Amino acid sequence: MSSAISSRFLVIVWAFLVVATLGINLLVYFHALTSQSLAAVVMLVAAIKIRAVFRHYMELKFAPLSWQLIFDAWLLVVTLCLVVGFWITPV
Repeated sequence: MSSAISSRFLVIVWAFLVVATLGINLLVYFHALTSQSLAAVVMLVAAIKIRAVFRHYMELKFAPLSWQLIFDAWLLVVTLCLVVGFWITPV
């Protein structure tokens, strides 16, 4: 029974990844935001997608808490560096 539940949850995660990708593509296609804002949104959505893939498909959620926290901290630092880098760079 838990296998069916986990399979269903993985499909939900997959659907989220697809919707997030399509949403970002629509924002880019319709030029909905300024280039700096768009870069920030793309990076933030990418970070959320990376976390979902690592947690649910690479099964980081079953790893020790210390590994989970290290990954979350690494992802936060890298994402903030990229977003700040895009934000302060003149267009």
